[in-house]
Amino acid sequence: MRVFQIILAVLFVGAVIAVPAFAVSNSIVKLVSTGDFTDRDGSLHSWKVNGAHTLIWDGKPYLPVGGVFYSRYICTDQTETNWQADQKALELIKGKGITDLLLKAVGPITFTKPEAWQKLLDYLDANGFTYGIDFSDGPKAPLSGYVIEPTRYRYPDIVKDAKLSFSIPDVTSGMWLLCSAANGAVLSSGGAMVSDDKVAVNVRAQSDQTGVLLLYPKKEFANAGIGDPWTGFDEYRDRLVKFVGEIAFGKGLRFFVDPLSSKMDFHGEMETLVPDSADFRIEYEAYIAKKYMSVGSINSAWALKNNDITSFQQAARLIPLWRGSKGVPALFDRANGRRYDVDSGMSKVWNDIISFRDSSAQNYMNAAGDILKRHAANVPVVYKAGSHHRVYANSLSRGGFDGLGIEAFGHGGGLVVNSAGPAYSLAEESARSMWLIVTDTEDDRMNGDDAPGYPSSNSMLGDLDYLREIGAKGLFVRALQMLPEETGDAHSLLKAPEQIDWLASFKTRFQSANRADYTPYVVYYPVQPVVGATVTRLGPGAWWIPSLRTGARVDFSDTVGAYYLAGLDGLCMWSRSGPVTLTFPLLDRGDPKVAYSQDPNGIMVVNTKKKTAVLTLGASPVVITGLDPIQAFPVEFAEAAIKKLDGAIARAKASNSTSAPSDQSVKNAREVLKNGRSRVAFDIATTMSQELYKDIGIYAWIEGESAVSSNFDGVQSSLGASLGAYLALDTPSAPPMSNYAAAYYFPATKEATHQIWIACTAAELGTSPFSFSVDNGPWQSAVLTSGADTYADDFAWYMIGSVNLVRGTHLVQFRVDGPGGGNTYRLGIDAVVFSPTEFKPNGVKKP
Repeated sequence: MRVFQIILAVLFVGAVIAVPAFAVSNSIVKLVSTGDFTDRDGSLHSWKVNGAHTLIWDGKPYLPVGGVFYSRYICTDQTETNWQADQKALELIKGKGITDLLLKAVGPITFTKPEAWQKLLDYLDANGFTYGIDFSDGPKAPLSGYVIEPTRYRYPDIVKDAKLSFSIPDVTSGMWLLCSAANGAVLSSGGAMVSDDKVAVNVRAQSDQTGVLLLYPKKEFANAGIGDPWTGFDEYRDRLVKFVGEIAFGKGLRFFVDPLSSKMDFHGEMETLVPDSADFRIEYEAYIAKKYMSVGSINSAWALKNNDITSFQQAARLIPLWRGSKGVPALFDRANGRRYDVDSGMSKVWNDIISFRDSSAQNYMNAAGDILKRHAANVPVVYKAGSHHRVYANSLSRGGFDGLGIEAFGHGGGLVVNSAGPAYSLAEESARSMWLIVTDTEDDRMNGDDAPGYPSSNSMLGDLDYLREIGAKGLFVRALQMLPEETGDAHSLLKAPEQIDWLASFKTRFQSANRADYTPYVVYYPVQPVVGATVTRLGPGAWWIPSLRTGARVDFSDTVGAYYLAGLDGLCMWSRSGPVTLTFPLLDRGDPKVAYSQDPNGIMVVNTKKKTAVLTLGASPVVITGLDPIQAFPVEFAEAAIKKLDGAIARAKASNSTSAPSDQSVKNAREVLKNGRSRVAFDIATTMSQELYKDIGIYAWIEGESAVSSNFDGVQSSLGASLGAYLALDTPSAPPMSNYAAAYYFPATKEATHQIWIACTAAELGTSPFSFSVDNGPWQSAVLTSGADTYADDFAWYMIGSVNLVRGTHLVQFRVDGPGGGNTYRLGIDAVVFSPTEFKPNGVKKP
């Protein structure tokens, strides 16, 4: 089935490549990655990457199955003993049928000896091996900059001058602000003193105001595997060219991996990093000058309140002091120590910083690849995609890198969920054809008495089959031989050589099948906004995977997830709580059809006489075309809203409320529904119900992801969570300054004693101990006894207390008091309920 066809006009000669757009593959003109490699003997090898992410070498598919190999001769000493040991290992590996290797050094490759590499490559060429070379190299200059995380680097409740000290790894300096807890005004500020990863702050407080300390640490990521390309790329380029210039590459060479650090996605804490090097600022200045052309334009775009920016040079050195809605809405000028107020909600400064930083990083990645092709060998260049980040979706239609490597550690479907699925999506969304291989995979479970590799042949073959199914066109296990021995032996299959036989059996099966043109069947979901979808196996060869495309969620109800992708005809829906039947009025337009479904519940019946489309949904996504995602709305949810309004009116009358509307309002809503305007009927009934609840009283349902402040890991998508998302904390790292905590405002519509319920990570999953406080009252430990209702595999409802509330807005805070199971800080908050009557939880369904 082919739907949502998109034809792009391009100015170059390309090839028709299968590229999934929403639910299935489409035809799109895309340039094919291609090249010609002349080996040291003068033989020419032509290669290209087809639309199914397969490398075609000398006219034949190259589908490698092998492993990572660390050479003793290269990684330790160039002794005859080490050389003989390498030869013996390679003879054993080849004797078992494995001839595809990914060669790697213990450290950056340019600090090893070219002559040692030449000896090894000569041997491999002479003995029928094919190989790639992992550089894992980059600039010497470490990346540094300011980490802007006001919710993480925060210390509350300061009422007097204090000398505070915090342990923060990699910190080199920092600045701090003390802000009023009441209105956010800056009370005092200064610089932090740093010694041995300890940050000392002498806070000057004001006696009449409670303060919150915000710290802005400057960090140097010398140990994170990433250098500063803006400062150090020229030095690295020269070092790289010199190194490869001393090696003659032979016929066995097939590809290069990571000629520049694979950490260029600025993941984790580096997501909010503002690099601080002079060279970064120079390039950033050129970027914003080209984009805005005048200083007045940048003052407007960055929402400066007093047109304070006087030059692009000044603009390039400004540091934002907020992120999202948290922090101080100002820009800090390091040259003069001044802050400039901005309208943070309108400012585009963060968009400019991230856009330049990421696009510039990809440019350096591409430049490193082109350097290798010019000075070493014109073979495919592959980068390991460490996360689902647009820096790995190559935006160049020609030149630069040609493939993505998957690092898949784990077992079973988790290999695809955590690594391979997102990488496949990035390969699809690149500007040209991308080779897709697994550069490292390993079962990270303990295997017996710390034996290396996999527990059994079936375990290995099953894991590799998952990677094959998502569309990987080459697989390298970690590792055939890994160094140094003290740690590497636990990962080296040479220590369990029967497992190399298992690998060879997979190779036979993998290469005998027609894999070159195979592509999985995929349904895309947007990463932003969070729509509740996660990487999921939908069936044999079918997956739900993320997309960089713009999307929008559609909120039908608590129990049905829905979204669409901009520019594409299709509405994707699924049920969060068992099979459900939905009726959509057709409104005299549209020709709805099921474009994709592997769920037996995913059936739609169109009744042209009644002008309705009746759809049944299960837990798997169903894609419907021909329905307007804005106007289409299920009759059942409108009817439920009208029924709720009817009940609210009855309660209002029983309580003698003066604001109770007449029953005519319900009749009006039903009349609108009868005319096919289900969304309008839903909106009318819901709005009136909400007004009534203000008088008669109702529970407050708080979504976990709606925290007004939090230093948790962030919002995570979940198929079965309330509205498809929850606030997640799952880390072994202790909080840097104060406890992990989250705060929520909520309304109370009735003066009464309220039960307090929380839907959180089930206690049996190692949930951390935590406490709660209402309206800044005393902290109370939350006791998780037995889950009143367990749902979505991970969550359970618990009643943790009660509190007397008056009408109005209130504050509830949750504080993690220590690590949970496995010494990990773990707490997921899906929903919180304050109910003035008895509350009976039922998963994600609101009563």
